[in-house]
Amino acid sequence: MWSLKSLERALPCALGLRVAFAGSAAAASAAQGRRLGRGIGSGKGKTSGRGHKGQKARSGGGSGRGPGFEGGQTPLYQRVPKRGFNNKFATPMEPLNVDKLQLFVDMGRLDTSKTITMKDLVDCGLVKCSRVKHGIKLLGNGSQHLTAKLDIEVSQASASAIKAVEAAGGSITSVYHKSTGATCTAQPHKFETIPLSGPSDPQELHVLHEL
Repeated sequence: MWSLKSLERALPCALGLRVAFAGSAAAASAAQGRRLGRGIGSGKGKTSGRGHKGQKARSGGGSGRGPGFEGGQTPLYQRVPKRGFNNKFATPMEPLNVDKLQLFVDMGRLDTSKTITMKDLVDCGLVKCSRVKHGIKLLGNGSQHLTAKLDIEVSQASASAIKAVEAAGGSITSVYHKSTGATCTAQPHKFETIPLSGPSDPQELHVLHEL
């Protein structure tokens, strides 16, 4: 009986041709790894090639201990003191200055003939939708450049912004939104139902007084 390997050796010599057996696996793909810890005769017995003791002889010791690991000494991010804190209850609003509003009006990207909502501000590119989770606060920086009459709806507005908009003949309406209300206003197509803008919990009424 002719074996596959004997045919591979005999046919090219007999016919003077190169014969490729598509069904035969490559030699490297069939190679198996050497079993560890199966006696000294295998060459990888006893300590399995890891040597005696030490970090690299332990489980998971050869690949390090992750980012920031410094060989066992106290890493830098633990040696230096912490500074400040992150308030998980904070509701930071996206700031928007009136001079940027005037710039987008001059470029024709904002329609002043209708009330400007937060959706209009996101659609024209003034603010990013990912930044309006807690709303938008209008600020008065560059108020001397504001000449357009604007009727705008935002979450909050500073005193200087209100003064500048009203001096140009416009108006500002503060609209309260819940946790997902501002995002829903900016991208209503992503929500099946539109949440109400007013507070349903009496404990949330203090927010309206701050507005």
